[in-house]
Amino acid sequence: MKAPAFRWVFDHMNDTRNFLPVYFQNPQRFLGKREAEICLAMGLSMFDSLENAEIRFQVMFDNIGKAAYQRFGTKIATAELTESDGVCSLLDANGHFTNYPLENHDYETRFVPVQQL
Repeated sequence: MKAPAFRWVFDHMNDTRNFLPVYFQNPQRFLGKREAEICLAMGLSMFDSLENAEIRFQVMFDNIGKAAYQRFGTKIATAELTESDGVCSLLDANGHFTNYPLENHDYETRFVPVQQL
């Protein structure tokens, strides 16, 4: 089974923030947090369409302004995910899902930027 995935990324695809879950970027940030929040932070946020990725970024931009580019990325990239890419949560009403990738994923080479944010 293959499914398209869209993710916000930074200018350079080898930027570690692109495909390293937030939890592993700064585990101290999650001390004292609920288990459900920690679990979400161990996955990668993705969207089922370019349009849904754009809409959600606009919501974030409306909330925090230009800081959204520094926090979330400057482009939208896409790739097709397969069952060998790990486990994905169910799709929510906004087209968002969380991907829990396998340890040795190759997203840096498979995801291709398709649009500037």
